[in-house]
Amino acid sequence: MIRALFLDLDGTLVGPSNTVSPRVRGALARARERGCHIVLCTGRSRVSTEPVADQLGFRGYAVMSNGALAMHLGTREVLCRNVLPIPTALQAVRTLIEAGAAPQVYEDAVESARILYHPDYPVEIHNPERQRPWPDLTERLPFEPICISSFGPEETLRPVAERLAARPPAGTFVEQAGTHAAWCLEIHHTQSGKCNGLQRVAERLGVSPEEVLAIGDHLNDIRMLRFAGVGVAMGNARPEVREAADWVTGTVEEDGVGQAVERFVL
Repeated sequence: MIRALFLDLDGTLVGPSNTVSPRVRGALARARERGCHIVLCTGRSRVSTEPVADQLGFRGYAVMSNGALAMHLGTREVLCRNVLPIPTALQAVRTLIEAGAAPQVYEDAVESARILYHPDYPVEIHNPERQRPWPDLTERLPFEPICISSFGPEETLRPVAERLAARPPAGTFVEQAGTHAAWCLEIHHTQSGKCNGLQRVAERLGVSPEEVLAIGDHLNDIRMLRFAGVGVAMGNARPEVREAADWVTGTVEEDGVGQAVERFVL
């Protein structure tokens, strides 16, 4: 019996329109009526996760920032928030710049969610109300960040990520993910990762791994799918993700999440 659904967002629950389809919303609503917990499990920050939760009509537990932050979106109960010590974060920033990548430093706290970047290393501005230039990015930070990220084309950024993953800054690991728009490299605390956040939430809910259905499409979802009793890859998933899954559903355009929920829960 599936008692909890852990759902990736980009490329899984939503596509480029950032909209949950009626079929998927209906399937998730019926799953909740049967007592199944719906948990969003994403690389997104809290600020960009909450609008998707609102489309589903509720705010429950969510695993965000690739597992660095796990909390209840309604009550604000925080299960974990794994930040990088400032010396470690500064080393990560300098490492990315030396590798030719433009770093962004994420706060993602309950009260604030600033994103800093160095004006000499411009980045695409997706959230101008949150992103701000910080000339001292390599020498001083005003908060302990939840991650250091960089975005760009896969052919440019993936080789950088793989080199850094072989020798990450001390106390960190390198995560790779992406959306339809860009590849993403992230440097996190070693206790982060979607799977670690999933385990925290599952323990809080009293749910065993065998009672978990996880659905995802990208590299940062692989450990989560392997941990779950049923791991489902989207039809549009990366080949590595499909190989790690127990079952492959339809694409996000084909309401793949709805298909999986109807098959394994309803």
